Amino acid sequence: MPVVTNGSNIHATRELGDPTSIGGRICNATVWWSWTAPSNGHYAAVVITEAAAYPLVDIFTGSTATGLTQVAYWDDRTPYTIVHNATNYQATQASFDAIAGTEYEIIVGTEYPNEVPYELAVTVPPTITAFMPADGTEFSIGSDVFLGISGYDADGSIWSVHYSILFGPLIAASTNSPWSAIWTNAPVGRHTLIARAIDNLGASAVAQHEITVGRPPNDDFANRILLQGSPVSTQGPIYAAGKEFGEPSSIGYYTSSRTIWWSWVAPSNGRYAAVASASDVVTVGVYTGTNVSGLVLQVFSQESHGALIDGKYRICRQAEWDAVAGTTYQICVDGGAASDLDVGLAITRPPQVMMLSPPDGSVFTSPVGISVSALPVDPDGTIQRVDFYEIHTAPGSGWPIPVGTLTNGPWNLVWNDGSTGNYPLGIRVIDNLGASTSSSNRIWVAVARPPNDDFAQRIVIPNLQTNTTVTGSNTWSTGETGEPYGRSSVWWSWTAPATGPLIIDTCGSFNGAYLKVFTGSSISNLLFFGASAGSPCASLPFTATAGATYHIAVEGGWAQGNIQLNLLTPPSPPLRLSHPDVQLDGTIRFDTLGVPGQVSILEASTNLTEWLPIATNEYTGNLLRFVDPRMQGFQRRFYRILQR
Repeated sequence: MPVVTNGSNIHATRELGDPTSIGGRICNATVWWSWTAPSNGHYAAVVITEAAAYPLVDIFTGSTATGLTQVAYWDDRTPYTIVHNATNYQATQASFDAIAGTEYEIIVGTEYPNEVPYELAVTVPPTITAFMPADGTEFSIGSDVFLGISGYDADGSIWSVHYSILFGPLIAASTNSPWSAIWTNAPVGRHTLIARAIDNLGASAVAQHEITVGRPPNDDFANRILLQGSPVSTQGPIYAAGKEFGEPSSIGYYTSSRTIWWSWVAPSNGRYAAVASASDVVTVGVYTGTNVSGLVLQVFSQESHGALIDGKYRICRQAEWDAVAGTTYQICVDGGAASDLDVGLAITRPPQVMMLSPPDGSVFTSPVGISVSALPVDPDGTIQRVDFYEIHTAPGSGWPIPVGTLTNGPWNLVWNDGSTGNYPLGIRVIDNLGASTSSSNRIWVAVARPPNDDFAQRIVIPNLQTNTTVTGSNTWSTGETGEPYGRSSVWWSWTAPATGPLIIDTCGSFNGAYLKVFTGSSISNLLFFGASAGSPCASLPFTATAGATYHIAVEGGWAQGNIQLNLLTPPSPPLRLSHPDVQLDGTIRFDTLGVPGQVSILEASTNLTEWLPIATNEYTGNLLRFVDPRMQGFQRRFYRILQR
């Protein structure tokens, strides 16, 4: 020991029973080596290739390809770089505890489709006995971090030590004892440092320590910072924050990972808002309690909005609650994926706002020249801006569409480019600390609603005997008060001219149209008759009753579009003659089969050329029975039935 050899997997193949992958990497060109352990101990099989390849190695025991037992996978599941004579090489190792006298089978390959020469070494890997900085060390912002190891190699020598961040870039490399380096001005954050010692044959050992640079002073609940009065604002670093044992695993339904804490005593009863701001989304929660493991969540932030805080654009989230004078509240802010170093926190009374115009229920025939105004008030600060916006549930996805923004009073504007349709007009006011309030009285603006949006304005379909098609749209339609099951619906009515089968469908309409049929005289006393939903169209067959009026609603839930409503009389089934029976008196009797409403003509002939009508009947059921007494005067007679 150690042992070193060279080989190649160029033009190599896989035999029956060979692993299809090595360490989860596809490898179709594999070669095998056998090695017997000279003594008990920890060993490593190391494969080194050119930099462009991806070396793979695993260790097995067993005597046949189909009966192998895996002993070791390649370490780290990723190659590491070795620099020798200014040339970069890729190295992979599989380390394992060997038993003296045991034969081990070593499979070597490269990730598909690479096939290259390689070097294989079996050796005792180096050992790291100490790694600086110590695990858990904390550094202040701007610190230089000393990096160093102590170690040895039992059957060779350490050639280099690489320092890096876990899953991150190389920080430094040292090729001379004492293997030290300086990480200058280490960035703020929590870092997992990796030291990799590489020996003269490419085998390596890894040590891992956690350090923190710039940990916030209020990272732990016990060190929370006391805030006094209202309004009050502060800021602090969060990127290097962590979570302590026992603190809540989430804020509401947002899993937390990096939290900092403040404490605040309510100066009076009233409505307050805790506003957290950053360059990325953060979450704020308000708790009561004095022990980190016994906190009770009062409220947490959910929606986000933007605001200017100290001249910088910030994403704000606020938790709003009714505070009780003298109560101590614990405020937690979680950074999540926030990429900046500072998070702002303000506790203030939220602003209030009232929509002055347009009044609730306003109807406009054109989205031009609409006067919009609001009355915002901030009880303990100033108004930063007022946002007006359309709120759409269909055909959009609920995101607001800006109408206008005002940063100075008077808080009114003229709106000239509104969307066509029926939707609430929303308003949000934001104060100087980023606290916000949205109007609770959203205004419905009705523009160009479909003419048959309401039941009272339903369109009458002519009661024609033939098939009928009408068109329309439910775009910007609404559900009215008292309407059964409805939203975004439009209405028609049709009175059946006769009893008979009918099919109503929406073929040719927008995908997802939902068809409903009712009877009754007003929106408040409708009786459900039938419904159908389907893709690409809904279809409802039924038997109409003469003189009955049917009210037809087409809706799409949140979907809207053009509608084609078809009233179709299905083709009648063919009339049939059945069960002929010659009676004792020489007459003939038989049944004729049809459907209610069909009119049949029964004809007779003696030569199949000349036909005479002998009876005309309308079916009230499915069966008519006929007796022909004149059959006695004919040697033979033929019958047929026709539909009129």
